[in-house]
Amino acid sequence: PPTAGLPVSMSVTVDNRTVAPTTPARLHMDLRAAAGADLYVEIGSLAPRQRLTKTVVIPTLTRGVYSLATPRLETVDPLGLARRRRPVGDDTALTVFPWIASLDSCVFFGGRGHGQDPRTRASLAHASFDLRGVRPHQPGEPLSRIDWKSTAKTGTLMLRETEEHTRSAVVLVLDGTEPSQAGGPGEDTFELSVSVLGSIGAYLLREGIAVRLLAHAAHPEELSLEPGERGMRAMLATLARVRPGGDQPLSSSLRAFRSSIAAGISVVVATPSLDRALVIALTSLVDHGTPTYLLHVDTAAFREEHEFLARDKRMTLLGLQARGVPSLTIHPGDDLTSVLSVAPAEPVAASRRGMFGP
Repeated sequence: PPTAGLPVSMSVTVDNRTVAPTTPARLHMDLRAAAGADLYVEIGSLAPRQRLTKTVVIPTLTRGVYSLATPRLETVDPLGLARRRRPVGDDTALTVFPWIASLDSCVFFGGRGHGQDPRTRASLAHASFDLRGVRPHQPGEPLSRIDWKSTAKTGTLMLRETEEHTRSAVVLVLDGTEPSQAGGPGEDTFELSVSVLGSIGAYLLREGIAVRLLAHAAHPEELSLEPGERGMRAMLATLARVRPGGDQPLSSSLRAFRSSIAAGISVVVATPSLDRALVIALTSLVDHGTPTYLLHVDTAAFREEHEFLARDKRMTLLGLQARGVPSLTIHPGDDLTSVLSVAPAEPVAASRRGMFGP
């Protein structure tokens, strides 16, 4: 599937299956929901039995799951007196994945060559697992759980499936509370939260750490993800369809998901909110022994805020830091690869610098 914010190439092939030349035509696709505008492809006159393929570039798509209406072909007679429109093809389902940064380390959890967060490492070391069975290895899954005895017997890489009994997953919490969001459709605090949390989730899955995703959104979602390509695609598909909604604060969701959160190594919360109830909920998690990290998506760039509010935010974040909740403030236009990594990464020409940035 395409990725939000990046150009997408689309090829259109038209066949003239008749023995007569065709008149010029125009193909119309309704992409207003996904791309913000209709798409028109001009098709010149085709000779008998001629096939024409045209490639068009869609500058950007918005994250989401769409059902695109059947394209329509519009033809006009040579004198321009009669116009005909008819559907061609079928309705099309389109999923646009969120844009995520590719990280080789994470500011909260360390990484290769940087050392892992000691609290996370200790929890991983003390997790206990029972062997549930073996199955064929899937591309992208870690090799650390290969069952070499079964592999030798079958001639195919076989993976040990285990059942977890203690802490074994990092819990990622996405705040989709409607009143907390700021900005316009497609370029708002929620989109930035999705990209930031998805970037950390993708890093953890690549590093062989399971993830539990909790989306506090219009339709709350809870998803357990195993490391590897399958878990990665499941996470991206969930983040593609999730939408902000509801007026219940995130703190209520944290209470509802208490058992899931308690089963995790650590908790990472992405939110534009810093209300008192959330602060109490986060510090309570730390007090009960759950390492908790905050990704604060700044709202100031999306709406005018008084100076005293910015000062109040800084004091709240400092207070959380003092209570054992490390935080990171994300702004639109940030280079997410650098901001989320342990050390600034070299810019990559083929990647976007940051959400809504140049």
